[in-house]
Order: sequence, then C-alpha cells, then structure tokens
Amino acid sequence: MSDWQVKKVVILMRHGVRAPNQTMEQLSAWSKRTWPVWSVSPGNLTERGRELLLTLWRRLAQEEPYRNILFDGKGRVKEDDIYVHADVDERTQSSAAALLDAISPQKKLGYYVLEGKERDPLYHPIQGDVCHASREKDEAEIVELVETTFSVLAEKYSEQLYFVNNLLGPIPDDTCRTYGVDSSCQLLDLTPRVNFSNSGRTVSLRGALGIKATLIQNWLLEYAEWPDRLPGWGRITPEILSGLLIARADIFNCINRENRYARDRGSAILLEMMQALMGTGERAGNSAKFIVYVGHDTNIAHISQTLGLNWDLKGFAFNDIPPAGLLQFTLWERASGGQKVTADFISQPMSVLRSREPDRVSPYVSIIPLEFSTNQNAQRAFAVSLETFERSVLQCINSECLPVRDGARALVKRTSFTS
Repeated sequence: MSDWQVKKVVILMRHGVRAPNQTMEQLSAWSKRTWPVWSVSPGNLTERGRELLLTLWRRLAQEEPYRNILFDGKGRVKEDDIYVHADVDERTQSSAAALLDAISPQKKLGYYVLEGKERDPLYHPIQGDVCHASREKDEAEIVELVETTFSVLAEKYSEQLYFVNNLLGPIPDDTCRTYGVDSSCQLLDLTPRVNFSNSGRTVSLRGALGIKATLIQNWLLEYAEWPDRLPGWGRITPEILSGLLIARADIFNCINRENRYARDRGSAILLEMMQALMGTGERAGNSAKFIVYVGHDTNIAHISQTLGLNWDLKGFAFNDIPPAGLLQFTLWERASGGQKVTADFISQPMSVLRSREPDRVSPYVSIIPLEFSTNQNAQRAFAVSLETFERSVLQCINSECLPVRDGARALVKRTSFTS
C-alpha cells in the first residue's frame, strides 16, 4: 500500500497482566494446596503488567503508522489526536493510563471512563442491562451448548484435564458437596454447569472444564508475572503450558465465539469502533486519529467472531488473546481518492511476556494481518473499502443490543484509577 497513507487507527486492546479474579478463599475451594500470593487485589493490573504495557507502547509509538499520528514534526505529542476510552475496572483503567504514559511520559494524558456505574454497557451490553430481547433466550441456549459441547471437549482434552486434576489434588469437601458429590472428590467428579447471576446477565462456567479454563488463564498470568519460576506450583513447563492454552482457548471460544452470543455482546463496541473510524459517532474522540478502547479478551473475541476474523499467534492457541493483545482497524486513504480498511491482531510474543528484561527482547511484537469475509460467498480480503466495512458491520450487528445514547453517557477524563 505504498501509495496509501494512514488516516486513522482504531484499537480494541485487552488489559495487561492482572492478578487472578478469584479471592484466596475462592481459589482454596478448588484445591487444598497453598496458592501464590499476588501483590495487588484480585483482578487488578500488576506492576509487571504495567511494565509490559510500557515496554510495548514505548516502542510501538516510535514506529509507523503510530509515530506520524501521535507526534508532530518536532516530536511533540498531538494530544487532540489521541482518544482512549477504558472500561470501568481497575485493570482496564490502569492499562489505559500505562499506554498513555508510554506515549507521553513527560505530560500526563487523560483517558475517558464511564462515571458512577459498575458496568459500562459499551463493553458489557447484557450485563449493563440492555439487549433484553436476546437475554430471554440466553440461558436455555447456553445450557444446551454446554451440554452438547463440553462432553466433546472433555474427551478431546482429557490429557490436559487429567493433568490439572492431578495437580490440584483432593478437592475440599465443601466444594464436593456443592456439586452433590461425596467428600474426597476430585476435579473430574465436578460435572459441567453454567451459573447465571445478575438477573441472568452474567454467565460463568462451573465444574471441571470451567475451573480448568480459569486456572489455565491464571497460570498464564503467573508465567508472565514471575519469569524466574514455573507456574502451577513449579509443575507447568512451557511445553505443558502450550497444550493447556490450546485446551483453554477451545473452552473459552465455544461460548465467546458462538455466533449469536458473540454478535449480541459485540454489537455495541463494534458499532462504536466503526463510527470512530468513520468519524460519524457522538464521541468527542471521533476527530482523533489514534483511538483506543481498553477492555477484555471477551470483547475482542465477540467482535472478531462477528466479523469472521481469525489469527494464529506463535506460542499461543488459535485465536488466543494474550494480556495487552489488541485488534486494530486502520483507515487508509490516497490523494487520488479512495479509502480502505485493514485489520491486524497485535501482541507481545511469549518470549517478551516471560523475559526478565522485556525491553531487550527481539522481536518485541507480533503483528498478524487479518482477512475480512467480504460477502456471502465467503471471499476473503486483507483490505476492504470503507463502504464495504461499514456495510458488513451494519449487516451483522444486533440493533437490540445497543446502549441508549444519552450524550456523552457521563464519561469523565482521568489520568489514573479512582475507586
């Protein structure tokens, strides 16, 4: 695309390395072993996670197309061309702050966040109390999906399941009784189930496969957090972790990349990103050239499935989304006329996540160009016209799952997380 110039990038980024979401009490319900102690509260970004984010964006910001977008000819930050919107969680807000600190270490830049809400419906439309029509069908369909799919996955990944079962050892008696099993049970004895909370809006997987998937993600976080030791009480080698990540990705994707589930939960943020790319939305950041939404792996999975985007990142599972991984849409234009959109998945390699000196590792980033599905005949293309991109988005979103627009939705600008 030598005759094309980048006009704008719109990014959806997962937060960086965090502590497990579970409290020590919750983890202790899954094993009698002593769990590692983290330096931050459950679910929060760690200092190591911040370090890795700084490493990534200090270097990316100095490369094209970012450098030309972010800085003027004298190297000064073009603040008006930067817009960052974070979900309300500490880990997303702190990740947004780290990204901006990497770009502008001398001058504090602010990110936007929804004030006074436990959930931002842009990132969690169903948890955020929209998408009512779809929610009525969710529970029965998800239960059916679990019943039909999880037995297949349990057999497919029986080797990994037995490994986790043996690693955890005996399950505490109270947990066994919760699942209607006699005391002295094992992970394998806990049948798969789905838990619905928050009036059915929050879905979580329970039982052997659900616990296994959660723990594998936690062990990846351990792997990145403490480069000088192996996760899983020193038992999970890189080779074992690779197999576990493949199993976890399949469990994660069987729910989060199910077509309707993904469409309903991804419609709001996908429409917002399309409008940001086109400059047609209601946000103050529509005129910016560097627009970032900081959310979760689920958000990236939902909109990737909705658009038919896939990637294979070396060292991870197919369609895996490592901490600080991001999906990027780039708008290109040329002086003779015409605009095109490309998509990339960008992530730090496993070697960076694992390094004691991540800023010294080369290559420091993996960039994977993605193919769009351009029509009903499933033709694929690495670039599509802006009109085709708009049409594809509008055709695949669910209009019933879009938050009600109320101006700026009480977005406030911050430079750091405030509880």
